Amino acid sequence: MHINRNTGLALVMIAITAGGLSACKSDDPVIDKTQAAQSHGSTTPTTIGKNPLDDGVLHVWPQDVADRVFFETDKTTLKPESRELLGKWVAFLRSHPNDQLLIEGHADEHGTREYNLALGDRRATAIKEFLVSNGIQAERIKTISYGKERPAILGSNEAAYAQNRRGVGVLQ
Repeated sequence: MHINRNTGLALVMIAITAGGLSACKSDDPVIDKTQAAQSHGSTTPTTIGKNPLDDGVLHVWPQDVADRVFFETDKTTLKPESRELLGKWVAFLRSHPNDQLLIEGHADEHGTREYNLALGDRRATAIKEFLVSNGIQAERIKTISYGKERPAILGSNEAAYAQNRRGVGVLQ
């Protein structure tokens, strides 16, 4: 789905105002609405990313497509529900051939920084390999690992760990 820049910026401003997020600060060009969605009862997190080529278009996953898949502890194997969601990513990317995808690999706080960076890389690569094996050109997909450095949920409990063991697809 493509939204022109003015409409996209207006939607972002409405979301920030309505969600009380004006006090949040981020240096990233990506606005993660997961916590805002959770506080308003939504179960589908959505990431809005601005194309680094500055084409004036905000790239957004459809409302019914989550932007992340989750992994078991120390695993890179895609669960059946993850494969189902990634099938929706494939369909979207096929219908939007100009969109690029950045896949972020993340881990929970267990283990060393180095171990978690490598684990995040393997998770992002597993997602990329699934997409490529289903017909998406490898050149359209980049991967990055953040390891345990960017938790989605702060906390030292299983609920937080489960949300932090993830791969996130950011459209560009």
